Amino acid sequence: MKFINLHNNYVNPINGQTIENTFITDGFLKDDPDNKKLEVSFRLQATVKIKELDFSGETPKEIEIEKIKTIAETVLVFDSFERPTMATINNNQVDLFKYLAEGNELDGSEEIVVGYPTYTSAQQYFLKDNLGDKLVINPNLPALYQQLVTLFLLQGADKNGKPIGFYGENIGVQFKFDK
Repeated sequence: MKFINLHNNYVNPINGQTIENTFITDGFLKDDPDNKKLEVSFRLQATVKIKELDFSGETPKEIEIEKIKTIAETVLVFDSFERPTMATINNNQVDLFKYLAEGNELDGSEEIVVGYPTYTSAQQYFLKDNLGDKLVINPNLPALYQQLVTLFLLQGADKNGKPIGFYGENIGVQFKFDK
């Protein structure tokens, strides 16, 4: 999965500090089928320059190198907890998946508030086959589900109702999703 910075830098919404050269990476994916618990993390990182001593020559000298520093991390935990995805249809809030299961269709004008999936649902949404592989949204999901997973990651809330992101702000405020 790749998130692209909407601006050149990340601005901490709490203290206003600007951090240059930021990006979001997949952290870990931990699937515990015995306890029916899936954990997915995302890390806000920055490329920083640090000074180190180089001892390769006759005399040590100070050199500048680039390193990746983790600034913040968010962990999503999927278990038996579920909050339905709701859509506003004719000024009424309805459970989106029940609405679609009844044979109804969306016209594209509906406001959608993404819920929070259970362990079993979330397992279907994300793929990471091998160590080191990037986490991806399952390309075999129907297009609507892929859009909802993207919307969930950019604008959703965790199990406790807090924005998915860093420092109390949704990822989608300063980043966009790039397939």
